[in-house]
Amino acid sequence: MTKQKIPDKPTAETENDHVGTKLTKAIEHWRSLPMEERQRRHLEAIPRHVANSMAMEGEPVDEEWLRERLARRIRQPGILKPPSGS
Repeated sequence: MTKQKIPDKPTAETENDHVGTKLTKAIEHWRSLPMEERQRRHLEAIPRHVANSMAMEGEPVDEEWLRERLARRIRQPGILKPPSGS
């Protein structure tokens, strides 16, 4: 009977290389997206981040309520336009 070689356990160095590669690819993908898509994804994440933060502070807030409030703000003219140079 032959012994099977057990694969080497990943080292911290190989794990860091893997994480660094994934991060680099994620950043490259993000930068390749059109500005409108990046903005949409950013705005979509805000209610989740706020709800999680508020829950950690012991003041939970409904994520769906936040989404509705944000959607109303976005529909208002000029909300997402950059400020003028004046």
